Amino acid sequence: MAKLWQWPRRTVHPRRDRSLGGRMMPPPLVEIANLTRDFRNHRFFGISQTTRALDDVTLQIDQGSIFGIVGESGSGKSTLARLMVALDRPTSGKVVFDGEDIFSLPAAALRHHRRNFQMVFQDPFGSLDPRQKVGRIIGEPLHVFASQSARGRVSERVAAMLENVGLPATAADLYPHQFSGGQRQRIAMARALITEPKLVVADEPVSALDLSVQAQILNLVLDLRDTQGVTFVFISHNLAVIDCIADKVGVMHSGRLVEVGPAHEVFDQPRHPYTHELRASALSLDNEIGANPVAARRRQTPLGKLTGGCAYYAQCPIAVARCSVERPQLRPDGTGRLVACHQVASVTE
Repeated sequence: MAKLWQWPRRTVHPRRDRSLGGRMMPPPLVEIANLTRDFRNHRFFGISQTTRALDDVTLQIDQGSIFGIVGESGSGKSTLARLMVALDRPTSGKVVFDGEDIFSLPAAALRHHRRNFQMVFQDPFGSLDPRQKVGRIIGEPLHVFASQSARGRVSERVAAMLENVGLPATAADLYPHQFSGGQRQRIAMARALITEPKLVVADEPVSALDLSVQAQILNLVLDLRDTQGVTFVFISHNLAVIDCIADKVGVMHSGRLVEVGPAHEVFDQPRHPYTHELRASALSLDNEIGANPVAARRRQTPLGKLTGGCAYYAQCPIAVARCSVERPQLRPDGTGRLVACHQVASVTE
């Protein structure tokens, strides 16, 4: 896979180990259980159709880690991100953040809790108010969440946060349009971090940036995790980006998680057929577009039309009759990973 990766792989972070010096790691920061999200599309003559964007997703995210989520467009990545920070409500299931089910909290308690989880969106210019100066944009969360005494030090904290993300303090007096795309994404990162959150969910934050600028943002994420202990959920369709920074990765297809495990292991030796295909598709872009016949004929099962079986059944090269009628569950495969595949499970049973 030498041509796939654009940045050198980092060393394994010690937080990956479940024990440090004989001490057990703290419980997961985020626990997602059976999360499902349906959207109802209303049509003419009172006819409506239900689309399932997320289908029974369960995962855990450790404190101080970087968890990557990959998958093609329409796989449910952004829906999962919005539910994780309570920007949307699930049809069923729950999200437990730091020991509390965020969707069972009263409105006032949830609003107070929001300072602990923030989100960085894909388009930095679209998420920043062009009529406000950068200092006002970054400091706005402090006016909502901070105490009265802390509000008096907003300008000081904004200046310090700008320096933390690699921008001069004088940037506070400028407008978003006066910055490049990479600088605007740093501003968005500063706004997310100003409340000192425990979790930051970044939804495709580098997809619209040049490679050199992408590397700067990725290095910034690593520095913030290592120096401030911030937990990141990093969502991308780019396998190279996730392999560069993530401790663990979850692969999504048609609203379902199909494989979860250490990022380097998942990409080096994928267990699920869909992960194989993602890896091969990325390689074909580096070698010759269309060189991979499997990737060339790939299509994703339309969301909302999932059968009782595996959503990848129609495209899977190793599918059997069981796959069309019985949904595979995400379970250990014997190598330290979780895989939702009957064929993989049958090998390890």
